[in-house]
Amino acid sequence: MDDINTTVIHVSTEEELLQAIQDTDENTTLIVIEEPCQTNQNENIKDTNEIIKDKYKQLISTKSNQINVNSYSDQNNNTNENNESTNNESKQRSRKRKRQTQNWKQNVRKRYRQSGKEYINAKGKTVESKRIKTRKDCKGHCKYKCSDKISASERKSLFDSFWSLNDSAKNVFYSRTVIRNKKKRHRTSKQNSRKQFSYEYNFNLGLIKAQVCKEFYLSILDISARRIQWYFDHKNPDFENKRGQHIKYKIREAALCIIRDHINSSSRVESHYSRANSSRKYLEPTLSLSKMYQLYTEKCQSKSIKVEKSHIYRSIFNSEFNLGFHIPKNDRCDQCEEFKSSSKNNVLTDEFKKKYENHIENKNNAKVERDQDRHSIKPVVCFDMQNVITCPRANISNFFYKRKLNMYSLTAHFSLNKCAYNAVWPETLAGRGGNEIAN
Repeated sequence: MDDINTTVIHVSTEEELLQAIQDTDENTTLIVIEEPCQTNQNENIKDTNEIIKDKYKQLISTKSNQINVNSYSDQNNNTNENNESTNNESKQRSRKRKRQTQNWKQNVRKRYRQSGKEYINAKGKTVESKRIKTRKDCKGHCKYKCSDKISASERKSLFDSFWSLNDSAKNVFYSRTVIRNKKKRHRTSKQNSRKQFSYEYNFNLGLIKAQVCKEFYLSILDISARRIQWYFDHKNPDFENKRGQHIKYKIREAALCIIRDHINSSSRVESHYSRANSSRKYLEPTLSLSKMYQLYTEKCQSKSIKVEKSHIYRSIFNSEFNLGFHIPKNDRCDQCEEFKSSSKNNVLTDEFKKKYENHIENKNNAKVERDQDRHSIKPVVCFDMQNVITCPRANISNFFYKRKLNMYSLTAHFSLNKCAYNAVWPETLAGRGGNEIAN
């Protein structure tokens, strides 16, 4: 194992830097500290990394199997941070909830498995968490003296760094720390021996590569030898990995914009009963998602535009728009609906039952008062704003893209003569506010 020395130099000119590089051998790490030049303060020294680039290439090429585990750990941590920042973005209101793939059970199990944490597998069995294991004493019986080379703190650092990597980064780790060679000699008289290769295990501690035995390597990482064998078997050129080689079907952004424009071209109607409680807009009751896709197809064919699949249209409609086809009604009693729901789920409490009985009693008393008012000689006028009527209505494709005229309908009932009166006016005459109706 080669020892690499470290030399620190102070330079102020390019000539001093080049001379220092020439005087440095291959086993020395050069640390350059740039100092301002006294003769010319404005003269800049060229980038140190670019000038000594070729020199370090020679050092790296001689130690191509060396790798700092922490660099892969940092790369994996950056990826996790990017995923968390993406998940924390503000959610856009849409017709349907978006898939939260990161919360799927199989993906949660995968993250736990890759990080070495305890988890429950698909069969319902608990898999223990990974930990550093001591399988044998490498101080007196191991020819590599593994315990003397790597301290307890270094073992903990190697273990934590390894289990912070994902599966792809772990494969890179195996390629840098394990070397597979053809076996050097036969230990059996049989011609066809099962052993075809021998493995050399190493740990990289900074710039130092420490060779260790197989048992020490596997116990530090708490993995089986099958992982190493699987990696090298699938690394074989005879094994063709076809993952990620399929043709990626990407929809053009222009095609998606056409779908969005078509959805936006349909006239919208606000909810009559829940305008204050809902931000959802509504399309005409005569429309449906299938009908809208049919209209989209006809429009594209008339303009000689490629028609996208129906699932793409449906996906955009459900994920990017908060639209509905039916006008909701919130005239039901909240307490009665809560009682029905609790009765179905068998979660009723005595307190809630008593509260509901009082609620029914008050309802019956209110009905009695209403009946008395109906037979009273005092005149009572009841009025209500009915649903908004859009005109005209017809199953003609062009009508769905035009803005309709809203007609407002107000109904009143007079208690003495039992007659109902109705007033209808267009939105061009007046709105539906309380002051406008009173006038």
